[in-house]
Amino acid sequence: MLKIWGRKNSINVQKVLWTCGELGLQYERIDAGLAFGVVEEHRKLLAANWHIVDAQLASRNYLAGNAFTPGDIPMGVAAYRWFNLPIERPAMSNVERWYKRLCERPAFKEHCMLPLT
Repeated sequence: MLKIWGRKNSINVQKVLWTCGELGLQYERIDAGLAFGVVEEHRKLLAANWHIVDAQLASRNYLAGNAFTPGDIPMGVAAYRWFNLPIERPAMSNVERWYKRLCERPAFKEHCMLPLT
């Protein structure tokens, strides 16, 4: 059986858990790791990156086209943090629509929509 080390709310662990959920893989998860914070300089850098994603989503429903792909998983986990941390965010309607679609996915809800610590 697959053994996954890390906190359920770790961005890297969530990518793996979500993928396992999408593929129906069984796993054992073991708590490990530390919590990290966000600072203003990084928030500004992230906002610039999210503007690139917003432009990409202007003509499609998901990052690689109109269907969900594994490529949406890493950015989806990051989007959960982006939308749930107590930080100022510029409006990005395309990212917001994409994120709402991800929030409807059962595996995303189960493995990524967890309290942030």
